Amino acid sequence: MLLAVLATSGGCNVIQYQRGRIRGHLADAGFRENQVRLGEDTISYWDGGSGNPVVLLHGMGMAGLWQWNEQAPALVRTHRVIIPDLLWFGSSSSSRLDFSLGHQTAAVRELIDHLGLSRVDLVAGVSCIRSSTTRRYDHEVGRRASS
Repeated sequence: MLLAVLATSGGCNVIQYQRGRIRGHLADAGFRENQVRLGEDTISYWDGGSGNPVVLLHGMGMAGLWQWNEQAPALVRTHRVIIPDLLWFGSSSSSRLDFSLGHQTAAVRELIDHLGLSRVDLVAGVSCIRSSTTRRYDHEVGRRASS
């Protein structure tokens, strides 16, 4: 009963606490939280490190912050790591009500272009987005992996 009262009273929000802890963990590892408007899309992403760029795509039902917070600090030591939130996840959004895989793929591509990256490695928690991106832009994608 006490836990139910605390959880609903706003006095103890476990999700907000955990999100803050993860943000601090990524910031301590050298990541910066960013947001960019690309046409009708607003993409939030974490960016850190240097070296060959790796884009970590999260699975459906979560944001990049939640899926990659444990792996990213190790990767950032040897790579530039970009962790975007796909559209309508985390803090990313779009005024275009197109929920298709093609729109998600185009948004990832626009972010990669915006960052000035010509070739990236993709790691995906949801292989359909990675597959769609590599099919469309195969000449610009290096290695591919799914978690």
